[in-house]
Parts: sequence; C-alpha cells; structure tokens
Amino acid sequence: MINFRVTVNVEKNEAKFIFTAINQTNAELVLEFSTSQIFDFIIFNSDGQIIYQFSDGMFFVQAFQYVEIPKGQEKIWKAKWNYQKGSKRVDPGEYVVEAFLIPSRINGERVKQKITASAKFHIPE
Repeated sequence: MINFRVTVNVEKNEAKFIFTAINQTNAELVLEFSTSQIFDFIIFNSDGQIIYQFSDGMFFVQAFQYVEIPKGQEKIWKAKWNYQKGSKRVDPGEYVVEAFLIPSRINGERVKQKITASAKFHIPE
C-alpha cells in the first residue's frame, strides 16, 4: 500500500532527514492524522540506546488533517537534527534513525500496523 523510507544527508553540524511516503496502489490514498504530527523519529547509537527523539518535549495541535497522495506519486517531509543530546554534541560514529509515519486512518480504514523505515548513518568528527 504505502512504501515509506527515510534518507539521511549527513553534514558537519547536522543530519537532514527526508521522509518519503510512496503510493504504490492504483488509487489515491488519503492519510488522516488526528494531530498536527505527521511523523516521528528516534536516533539510536551503536549500542541501541536512544539518543534523540523528535517528538520529546513537543506539543502538537489536536486537529484533523488529511494528506492526499495520488496513485504512483509520493509525499515528502523533512527534518533536521543538530547532533545534540541535551546540551552536548554526541560522539562521532555510527547511528541509526528509525522513522514512523503516524496516520490514524488511510482511506477511512484504521491503521493497524506501524509504518516505519530506518537507515544507518555516520556522524563525522
């Protein structure tokens, strides 16, 4: 139904994430979100510990929104992370981002399975 992927562009002082939802069906998809939050993502270090979560400390408007993706098309969202854990920059090395697309319904049907994607990336010195 939906192919979801995350791509990471690593720069010296930040990582840029591109979240792509691709409609692989023969009909339009309507994604319903019950808040202003469309996605979330978590950064893990090489030991599997959570280093950063996008939604931590954030508040989202409680309002329904709808995203339409025509058949064969894609929708892209972007986010950044400045390599900070609290007020300290994390160590250089290997990390994993796990991303979640979080619609409550797709074409009126309740979403029963998490829509996730992940990617490995390396933070430079």
